[in-house]
Amino acid sequence: MSFMNNLSRIAKSVGDNASNMAKKSGEMIEITKLNIAIQSQEDKIKIAKNEIGATIFSKFEEGEAVDPDILQYCNSINQVKSDILDIQLKISKLKNVISCEKCGQEIALDTDFCPNCGERHVTQEASTPKVDIEFEENKENIE
Repeated sequence: MSFMNNLSRIAKSVGDNASNMAKKSGEMIEITKLNIAIQSQEDKIKIAKNEIGATIFSKFEEGEAVDPDILQYCNSINQVKSDILDIQLKISKLKNVISCEKCGQEIALDTDFCPNCGERHVTQEASTPKVDIEFEENKENIE
């Protein structure tokens, strides 16, 4: 009889543990779902912040007034854009190509016409790309 009681207690214990494990698993799944929902909401905030920044920078590029606290960031972005163009120029020189001014297609330096859009190009060495940077000019727009 004692063997049967022990067996019964063991079976009850296993059943209770299985029930607790199922409950804990359900809670973990729910917590994971909630954490995913939080991440989704945080992603929406990041997107909105990026859109705010893009809107402000667009106004800066158009010469509109920009908050003085933001101006340094706009100027930094322009400097980075200029640095990117310089790097792209170095790559073009190494590849012995230029970019079509009309469509942006890479073409060989000795090509007279762009094979993509037909734009005529004067055969020359890769020249420095035009960079429209308005560091000091936009300071007037703050006042």
